[in-house]
Amino acid sequence: MRAAKMEQLARQFKQQHHQTYLEIDLSAIRHNIKAYKAQLKDSTQILCMVKASSYGSDAKTMGKFLEGMGINCLGVAFVDEGVELRKSGVDLPIFVMNCEESSYAQCIENRLEPAFFSVQQLNAFVVELIDRSLLSYPVHIKLETGMNRLGFEESELRSLINFVKGQPEIYIRSVYSHLAESDKVPSDFTRHQIERFTLLADQLENEFPQPFLRHLLNSSGIWNYPEAQFDMVRLGIGMYGVMEDPQLEPAIAWYSSVSQIKHVSAGESVGYNREFIAKEALRIAVVPVGYADGFRRSLSGGKGGVFIGGHWCPSVGNVCMDMIMVDIGQLDVKPGDQVEIIGQHQSMADFARRMHTIPYEVMTGFSPRVHRIFIEH
Repeated sequence: MRAAKMEQLARQFKQQHHQTYLEIDLSAIRHNIKAYKAQLKDSTQILCMVKASSYGSDAKTMGKFLEGMGINCLGVAFVDEGVELRKSGVDLPIFVMNCEESSYAQCIENRLEPAFFSVQQLNAFVVELIDRSLLSYPVHIKLETGMNRLGFEESELRSLINFVKGQPEIYIRSVYSHLAESDKVPSDFTRHQIERFTLLADQLENEFPQPFLRHLLNSSGIWNYPEAQFDMVRLGIGMYGVMEDPQLEPAIAWYSSVSQIKHVSAGESVGYNREFIAKEALRIAVVPVGYADGFRRSLSGGKGGVFIGGHWCPSVGNVCMDMIMVDIGQLDVKPGDQVEIIGQHQSMADFARRMHTIPYEVMTGFSPRVHRIFIEH
């Protein structure tokens, strides 16, 4: 019943739009969030990361959906992503990990909550708040615990404490850090980071009467180190069920359809640069998806492929900007048949492995021209 309904929806959609589309299953996302919640204490808050257009799905739709689910907070990388969420009607607190000085005014005007990793940044932000006669604005503090990316070092905490104590314009809403290898179990380095984070956060807590939230865990951290959940966790790509865990449901599928069937004779070439020369006669299907959509050129020459009618069809020749050619052998394939790029037969993780990358890069590489269909059942 559901399969027939989805096929009908897909057919209606393809009549109106580009034949290549993402199907995003909100029911699967709801299930996955509940699975993560089951690992947490009732008191632990959830911040859902929706940066990079919510990992390529669609931040505006996901923001409203997550707000409706009762998520505590949303997280983005840059201010413009938070502004987009506000324009779509999202009213949740929005945490901004990389708030550039040129965006401070927009940040304040849209009630976004910036994170800081230096006193210089904080000072510039406070100047903006003073110009607007604002007090008690929430800020978040990034601590360096071993990843060596961004964050306050322990030696810088005294300067941070003195600055914040002298500025009624701001208060610390949360302190956080990032784990470098939360997907590895066991990990002595992760244990060290947890201990380091606890030590630094305790030093700050001892200096401020107003309590703040602590958060350290990402999606894999929630699964592997739930004892370090502190007050809040950051759930990101795990919502989409791409971590190959039986408790999670895949929420992203990528489909297209066959444009044309061609017969290639022995000795003929296929595609740009004539990289493929047929050793014998073969049949190929042309599919309207290419590297401009996120199907990388590195998947050329049989390194990647798709499923048609449940059968593997490897790429032939070079991946083009807008098209791929795949070997269909003797399969009964006709123009208009559905093509699975990611789905039941080829998972997100499988596709990422073929591209020698990770699911994060696959998902954030989906082109805006690949239309998104949200389904719920």
